[in-house]
Amino acid sequence: LSADPTSSTARQGVLIQGQSLAAAFGTMSERLTSSRSEADSTIRATVESVNALAQRIAGLNKAIALAGGTSSSALSLRDELDVAVGELSKLVDVGAILRDDGGLDLTFGSGRPLVVGDNAYQMGIGANPDGTATITSAGVDVTGEVSGGKIGGLLQVRDVMVPGYLDQLDAIAFTLANQVNALHTSGVDLDGGPGLAFFTPLASQDGAA
Repeated sequence: LSADPTSSTARQGVLIQGQSLAAAFGTMSERLTSSRSEADSTIRATVESVNALAQRIAGLNKAIALAGGTSSSALSLRDELDVAVGELSKLVDVGAILRDDGGLDLTFGSGRPLVVGDNAYQMGIGANPDGTATITSAGVDVTGEVSGGKIGGLLQVRDVMVPGYLDQLDAIAFTLANQVNALHTSGVDLDGGPGLAFFTPLASQDGAA
């Protein structure tokens, strides 16, 4: 187009490329936003899994206490308990304290109770202003205390990684639009009038993509 500014074919080609580029930015933004939503949904489902395992472990604690310390049934139950705790630790960071009766008390985050004896304490779900899930314990938002396990990884993706990628994408779109517009408005149109902005001018970087 710069070599032949009056060429209708070149002008149309540049216009199509600009539209394609804008659409590509929009598609990438939608995919990232969708990934964030999927991570949030998985967090909610994983909390349900944590609560189910906590309930199971509380039941095993009760059974171990009733079975007695060294009986064969108690040893078998302890093996089941170890497996269940191992599964739980993959989902959320847990701390374990051995009980005198052979069971385990479990905490998560900064010492929040999850299982104490034969009592299971539900990990709850709250809501951020944007509708995404928070992690609660006894009604208190403890999301910032959860850093390990599957939930910790999903929180990192949802709250840090994806927003970071969206910010970078917005920055690229904002800079590109401004630079192309600056170049376009520095020239003249076919009638000799001042050039117009090629992309819709953006007031800020936020949401540019």
